[in-house]
Amino acid sequence: LDRGLAHVAGGALAHWKMEVNVGLLALVGSASLLTRPVAASTAVGAYAGRAAHVLTGQPHLYFFSLAFLALGCQAVSHALTGERATLFQLQDGPDLSRKVAYEWAHCTYFPSLLLHSCFDSWVRPATHGRA
Repeated sequence: LDRGLAHVAGGALAHWKMEVNVGLLALVGSASLLTRPVAASTAVGAYAGRAAHVLTGQPHLYFFSLAFLALGCQAVSHALTGERATLFQLQDGPDLSRKVAYEWAHCTYFPSLLLHSCFDSWVRPATHGRA
């Protein structure tokens, strides 16, 4: 799909990369300032980021938009399983100190767990998954 869009748009704004990046930053920043920013930030990041990638040909914006798309997919999976998504819980919670503590734990524990798992898989691939 991106190749088809890139063929049509052909990096039409390739000479305006800085301006497009500033505009994208302004859009995502504005969405994050809303009272309930999660859904709006996700949509803006996914769609505007993808459009900026296609129009400027900057590969890092492709991955930027995919990060927001993954967040949207996670929200859909939470909705399908009947669970409440973490970011929605944080967004709607009344106590700011609990929000910060929970998010701090969430943002430090899971990346550590991921790095540990990757390291373990790389160092001991033959024994990975065995007791």
